[in-house]
Amino acid sequence: MAVITDIDSIMGLFESDSVRKYLASLRVNNSETMQRIFALEAPSFIRFDIGDGVYAIEQTFYTKDRGECFFESHKKYVDVQIALSGNEYIELTNIRNLKTDKPYDAEKDLITYVLADNAHRLHMKSGECALFFHEDAHLCVEKVSEPERVFKTVLKVPAEMFRG
Repeated sequence: MAVITDIDSIMGLFESDSVRKYLASLRVNNSETMQRIFALEAPSFIRFDIGDGVYAIEQTFYTKDRGECFFESHKKYVDVQIALSGNEYIELTNIRNLKTDKPYDAEKDLITYVLADNAHRLHMKSGECALFFHEDAHLCVEKVSEPERVFKTVLKVPAEMFRG
């Protein structure tokens, strides 16, 4: 059950003050959070603890050819991917539609899948968010036309925060 939206729309999903504060900081260009992310050298994938069991992977990278990317899913955490600058394609399909490449690694909370052509393609642009739940296999970092530098943050939210 993936959700594609924007920061304003996801603010109400979280009761955690620390998560709401982090999300709010992404709407202010010169916030400490934005300055920290935009100071990263590519490629960088840096963990930042937000609180209440939630952390972010603040990142910058250059997009690449689809053949260099892979599908993945997670069991313990829901991905909240927030594009801050740049464009990338993200592909999405249900895990039932794919063959497992590497089985679940509990330490990394990661399952990878064999590349397949049966997914929906999303063009993620600055300001957009995508929430990926455990059944949502997603492929990221794919170039739109030419390799491009992307800045984004991925919140790792404990799945139980979404169960009610």
